[in-house]
Amino acid sequence: MHFETGQGLEEISRAQAAAEGMSSRWKEIVDLAQRALKSDIVRRAVASGRYYREVFVSAPVEDVLVEGFIDLLFEDDAGLVIVDYKTDALTSHEEIQKSMASYRLQGGAYALALKKSSGRPVTEAVFLQPQQEVAIEDLEGAMADAGRAAVA
Repeated sequence: MHFETGQGLEEISRAQAAAEGMSSRWKEIVDLAQRALKSDIVRRAVASGRYYREVFVSAPVEDVLVEGFIDLLFEDDAGLVIVDYKTDALTSHEEIQKSMASYRLQGGAYALALKKSSGRPVTEAVFLQPQQEVAIEDLEGAMADAGRAAVA
């Protein structure tokens, strides 16, 4: 699929849906992907010209290895930006806050591992849901929490 234009999205969605045993849901996959491609954060990534998809990140935190896959990583003038795709369609403020508690730790762990492994500043971590983008507030605090959780 061409990330900038979405060309080939339908074919890839059909194939991936079949591979995951959910062939009948390929149109839902297309819809979610189209929403993501039209989002502000993905447009920022494409405009940066320096974006990477499905990036493995790993770094030691004391005696523990923190690792994961970043869905979308891009670089802007301020530093590195992490984007994590979520498929849960949360609409109420309460639902978002409840989910952000666990997402915050995940994003903090990704940012911590990325900063340690690259030596570069990580300035944002954003969760892209079907209806909205939610940035982690206090990313440095989330990284510290993730570091403490890793060694606990």
